[in-house]
Amino acid sequence: MEGFAIRFTTERSLEDVRERLREALAKRGFGVLWELDVAETLAKKGQPVAGPFVVWEVCKPAVAAEALAENADAVFLLPCKLGAYARDGRTVVGMIRPTHLASPFGERLAAIGRDVEEELVAALREATQDA
Repeated sequence: MEGFAIRFTTERSLEDVRERLREALAKRGFGVLWELDVAETLAKKGQPVAGPFVVWEVCKPAVAAEALAENADAVFLLPCKLGAYARDGRTVVGMIRPTHLASPFGERLAAIGRDVEEELVAALREATQDA
C-alpha cells in the first residue's frame, strides 16, 4: 500500500470482490454511480485487451457536498475511481490515493481526502480479505 496508488491482491475471484466491494462501500455510505467493464467496452471499439478490467466510480453524497461547499474545484476530484483486474488466479483492486489528489486543493480538502481514503481503504480491505 505504498506510493501514489493503493492495491490489494486476493485469491478471491473478480466477481466475488465486485459483490463484496459493493457491500463494503454501502456499509460506509458510498454508492456506486457507474461501473465500466473496460475489456468489453474496448472490444466493442475494436481494441481488445486481455481482461478482465473493471472501473467503478463511487461517491458518498454528504462528503461530496462538503467538499464542493469548501471549494468548487473539488468537482475535479469527484467521483472517486476504483479499479480491478484479474491475473493468474488473483484479483487486484485499488485506487489512486484521494490524499494525493486532494492535497493540492488546500488543507481542508486534504483533510476530507484523508477521511475518504481511510474509508475506501477499509472497504477495499474488507472486500479482499481471504476466507
